[in-house]
Amino acid sequence: MIRLSSQATNVVIVLLIFISQHVAGQQGAVPYGLNYKIYKSIPEKRFQTPDTALRSKQYHDSQKISSGRVGHNFKTNFVPSMDGNWKTIFHGVDSWFLKLRSDGAYGLAVVFSDVKLQPGETLYVYNQHGLRGPYTHHNIPRSGILPLDFLPGEELMIEYSVPAGNNSHGSFVVESVSHAYQNITNRNPSSKKDAAARYDDWCYFCLEDNAISNERRAVVKLVIHDENSTRFCTGTLMNNTANDNTPLILTAEHCVSSQYVADRTVFIFGFEDENCVKQVNHDLMLNGAIYRASLFENDFTIMELYDKPPLEFHPYYAGWDISDRYLTGVTSIHHPQGGVRRVSVSNGTVRTSTLKDGPVRARDAFWNVIRWDAGVTDAGSSGASLLNKNSHVIGTLSGGSSRCGAPYNDYFEKLSASWEASLAPNEQLKHWLDPVGTGVQTLEGRDPFEGIQVDCNMVSNVRPGEQQMLLTYTRGSGFFSGFNSDGLASYAEKFSVADSAMLTGVMLNVGSVNKESPGGLLVSVHNNIDGVPGPPLLNSFVPYYRLRNDSLNYVGFYPYVELFGDFFISYTLSYAPQDSFALKQTNWRNDHYNTAFVKLPSGWTSLNTISPNGAGASLGINIALCENDVIASPPQTNSVSLYPNPTTTALIIKLPEDVATELTLEVYDLQGRQHHIAFTVYENSVAITTIDLAPGMYIARLSTSHGFYQFKFVKH
Repeated sequence: MIRLSSQATNVVIVLLIFISQHVAGQQGAVPYGLNYKIYKSIPEKRFQTPDTALRSKQYHDSQKISSGRVGHNFKTNFVPSMDGNWKTIFHGVDSWFLKLRSDGAYGLAVVFSDVKLQPGETLYVYNQHGLRGPYTHHNIPRSGILPLDFLPGEELMIEYSVPAGNNSHGSFVVESVSHAYQNITNRNPSSKKDAAARYDDWCYFCLEDNAISNERRAVVKLVIHDENSTRFCTGTLMNNTANDNTPLILTAEHCVSSQYVADRTVFIFGFEDENCVKQVNHDLMLNGAIYRASLFENDFTIMELYDKPPLEFHPYYAGWDISDRYLTGVTSIHHPQGGVRRVSVSNGTVRTSTLKDGPVRARDAFWNVIRWDAGVTDAGSSGASLLNKNSHVIGTLSGGSSRCGAPYNDYFEKLSASWEASLAPNEQLKHWLDPVGTGVQTLEGRDPFEGIQVDCNMVSNVRPGEQQMLLTYTRGSGFFSGFNSDGLASYAEKFSVADSAMLTGVMLNVGSVNKESPGGLLVSVHNNIDGVPGPPLLNSFVPYYRLRNDSLNYVGFYPYVELFGDFFISYTLSYAPQDSFALKQTNWRNDHYNTAFVKLPSGWTSLNTISPNGAGASLGINIALCENDVIASPPQTNSVSLYPNPTTTALIIKLPEDVATELTLEVYDLQGRQHHIAFTVYENSVAITTIDLAPGMYIARLSTSHGFYQFKFVKH
């Protein structure tokens, strides 16, 4: 039995009371408006359609120096106290809805400002094609500004949920709404590919090359909201001589030219073409950055992200070279027109030049790529890095005239010319890329998670030799594992692991889906509560148009969640028009072995409650469980016992001996950031307060006079 001092006991009691008050908030982890009936019941606030013909002409007439304008920004001032609709859909939760519509839009995006959320509150932005969020007080940029990427379609919903009866809830302003007048979802049409590369209809080139496999991970798509428009550009995550993983993004000054714009920029990692690169995840986004330095004459900007890209982003910090050598054979990796990553290759030698685009630029401060031998660049490629034959960054794209059929004359800012272009730190690159003053001219790239061993296994409850299929719903029409005449919307599969492991994603064996349906699938992770799924711990929304029929579909989770014992993976249908979604399952089992669950109006129950003759089955869900030592363990660490793990408000650590008065505690998240949290000591126990930690996995290091202890725990 763990004994606590009265002070520690009081901490735990207070935190447990906080848990009971937050049960309703946990239920609010799923946005209610994803239910199609609720979604359609919310009245719309319409915008006057912008002059898309004029906007389109401006876009196509613009040079790359103007970057890729794709959206018209409506300036707004929507706040929960004055606009939208408050509703109580779930007992104990008050929800605010604001649905926005702009006819003719390819997509809509929003920017929030003055965001101040309270613990227990959640903010979502979504429509029937996608989801952004949840945003809580843990993951709002410290600037209080939250810019978001486009969601496809002509409308979107903002949903804000707070504990019922709380009159002192948080606040925010919907500062702007962007109407995309260009196709933001289908910029790179598919075409046939050969073994090494493929061209599409716009002469963009896709290359999976080991020589740039790391550097392409450093390339980031930028979605930039300024005063009047939204634009696409490209940036690169850069290494510095301190090798400290400072998340510096290098791009063009004509893309981001102020702190105002840096705060309203979305940084999208891993936006790849699944036909080219195997590892694809389109929803890895960070919001906002600190504007560190720029210079108009040299057309460069360097920013520092508010948050470091974590393990799930698979980041790489690119190396650089200011020696002006190795200038034959160059490559650029970029996001033309905001599309997936593309590669341009020139086998020639770049030459020093001056960019003549109208404004006065620094003389001889640019590289001129005379001709691309493969691929071209376009609006949206602006800010992309130029790599020499050693895959080091030597410049960033400013402008030029290359296009499909005429791959000539692109101009890149010259890294060496910008190095000390001014004595002021905010007008040079040296201060930021060589902060320790080494004077080196070349720096190698850096993988911040290199050496981390990740062993993953796919786990399924389907027995060897069992076939997976769709089984007709004998109580009416439809399927037992999806859309049917009784409107059953939520299904779950039960899993069990003996040792703790991190869940990184699931594979869904989809048997039926209508990609034309406006809805989607909400995939969730649940703890086991009395043998059935408890409140969701983590959600991932997948629109139907992204799913492939009669095949396995991967759904990733971020942040990773550490699980052990029994838990559930569920999926919930939208029941939107033309919905037909169903997952494959095993045939009914004569031995009644069952791991599948369904949510009836009365609550969760085993699928064999409604199956023919009470037969059991398993759903076509595979889970990816990984062992991951995120922070290397020092030698000779000792073991401790933890309770409860996962935790919500407090964690009790029991040590094998009494704790001396001198004790140090370090807690790190998966990004390697340290969190300072309160703790109380009594004899051989330490009580850690975890209320203020964001949900996710943490690594703790506990040092006493008797030894060193390291352990992992999960905050729900």
